Amino acid sequence: MQYPLSSANAELFFFANIDTNRKLSYNQTVHLMNNIILCFINERKIYMRIIVDSAADFTREELNQYNIFCVPMQVIFGQESISAAALSPDTFWQRLLSGEIAKTSQPSPDAFLFEFEAAQADGEEMIYIGVSSSISGTLQSATIAASMLDSNRIHIVDTLS
Repeated sequence: MQYPLSSANAELFFFANIDTNRKLSYNQTVHLMNNIILCFINERKIYMRIIVDSAADFTREELNQYNIFCVPMQVIFGQESISAAALSPDTFWQRLLSGEIAKTSQPSPDAFLFEFEAAQADGEEMIYIGVSSSISGTLQSATIAASMLDSNRIHIVDTLS
């Protein structure tokens, strides 16, 4: 089940609740957006699919609990590339503690397109809450994917965090 939402009201509520003097982390921003969406459960019959990338650092359990969809980044250890969705936090930290160096690679526009098309097929509005465009190209991939669909139901938020 997705969360009903008036996107215009949620946007106003979201921006009214951000203290401009306090920088929110990406994860805090996603949690805030999720709570705002929950506030609108009975308001309208519009359903909003929340989409994040793996920089949001949610566990699989949290993604399932809050019904959030995640487009995974790639984590690269040396020559080995692993989808962040297939890498547990414990394994990630064990590898770092053993001296391996991790890099990440942004998801492709096709990965976002897959999620956007699935939401569109279900008749849902979608909001992608992305890691800051100042530190990652992930938001650009989402923007490219959104431009591939003729839809005004895709809302992209640059957290700038």
